[in-house]
Amino acid sequence: MPAFDLIEARVDIDGVQVGTTIADIVAAESLARFAVGSVWDVYAFEDPAELNNDHRTRVILTEAHEDVVRTGYDLGTYVLHQGPGPGSDLLLRRFADDRHARKAAAS
Repeated sequence: MPAFDLIEARVDIDGVQVGTTIADIVAAESLARFAVGSVWDVYAFEDPAELNNDHRTRVILTEAHEDVVRTGYDLGTYVLHQGPGPGSDLLLRRFADDRHARKAAAS
């Protein structure tokens, strides 16, 4: 697997600034967009400690950033490296709270 760097970010969670790492592995051609002070929409995992063994909170870029070229993701315990492309494979997966959203929409 080729070497890669993860982007560190600060996220406001319930009014508290938390140091995080963006789980998306951003391709070289998109890295310049992540300048200090840039603002990104992200999803934070409800219990990040279950997902990674390095105890760094991970977030993923939302659908608003589909144009960012990625080459995979690193959740600490789970890593996928693939050919570069826009969008996130993580957003294609089902999440536990999807079930609650579907039930609420059906009511």
